Amino acid sequence: MEHKLESGTTITIQKGKPEDAEVYVVYLEKISEESDFLTFGAGELTVTAEEQREIIQRFLDASIDLCLLAKMEGEIVGNLTFRSGRRLRTAHTGEFGVSVRRKYQGLGIGGRLISCLLDWARETGRIRKINLRVRADHNSAIRLYRKFGFKEEGRLKREFCINGIFFDALTMGMNVEENGVIMDKKNGVLIYQSEEIRMRYTTRKDLDVVLSTEQSEENSRFIVPWSMEQHASALEDENMMHAVLESSDGTERVGYVIVSGLQNPNDSIELTRIVITEKGRGWGRKALQLIKEWAFEERKAQRLWLDVKEYNTRARHIYEAEGFIVEGILRNCLKTDGKYESLVLMSVLAHEYAAWRKKG
Repeated sequence: MEHKLESGTTITIQKGKPEDAEVYVVYLEKISEESDFLTFGAGELTVTAEEQREIIQRFLDASIDLCLLAKMEGEIVGNLTFRSGRRLRTAHTGEFGVSVRRKYQGLGIGGRLISCLLDWARETGRIRKINLRVRADHNSAIRLYRKFGFKEEGRLKREFCINGIFFDALTMGMNVEENGVIMDKKNGVLIYQSEEIRMRYTTRKDLDVVLSTEQSEENSRFIVPWSMEQHASALEDENMMHAVLESSDGTERVGYVIVSGLQNPNDSIELTRIVITEKGRGWGRKALQLIKEWAFEERKAQRLWLDVKEYNTRARHIYEAEGFIVEGILRNCLKTDGKYESLVLMSVLAHEYAAWRKKG
């Protein structure tokens, strides 16, 4: 199946076939030389093409195992393997590993492979739990897994030994029936997640709550309320993201966010609106941190910006604490109930975010 990445590049993802064996061996040799985050190192894999053919065939013969290959112009650029439990009591679960060639990382290939795994697991109806192990210091991979709903379940001390140095591993898992991650913005599915908060796409069923939230007295004075039609239009706009903010376990709705500029050629994303319903509990700051991480680490933005009413000192304080810098004031640019209001323009750049994150 073809997948168009955000960069515009097209890749194909399909089950490995015996005829892929020779190029698969070459891929494994190259990936082993490029990464210290795998369970094998350079020169450790001595599989022949014939042996690899047999391995691929075993994946095809096993209805609840999976071997996926991502290809770009015929070259294997990424792979994912999933092996289920071999006994009746563990046949509903399994563990996967995923890798992407170094020069193709950051394009979203790993995420596409994981999406295909989750779709396949739901289609089979037999895989109920998916597990993985990841080096505890592999932060970019851990963020990706969290985005898809995987949660940390344990820590394996000194699991890896590389050049005489020991590294811990995290075990992470996900219950398939509790997770609806599909790359489809119409189904209210997960966009991005941290340990405490997550964003999922807003659906039409959510709009009544969204509308009543922004029309409430405690929120309406700080924003320019939209009509139902404007919100509905934003759901379909490819340049925008309309998302519900929830606790990471999905049990509590805490607000919503609207982002614009997803197709901006200058890599500048606008935080158009953020409304927190559960005030005074730290959700606003957690939401901002999630949005920044998504914008700079997932979307690779150069700039994240917003405007805020000049008298909204509480919001301005939070934005400043989260690294946003005042760029200027749009004086008397809004007329609300016969009164003119000014907007404060604020932004944070990619290198500022990186420094802020490093500082902790």
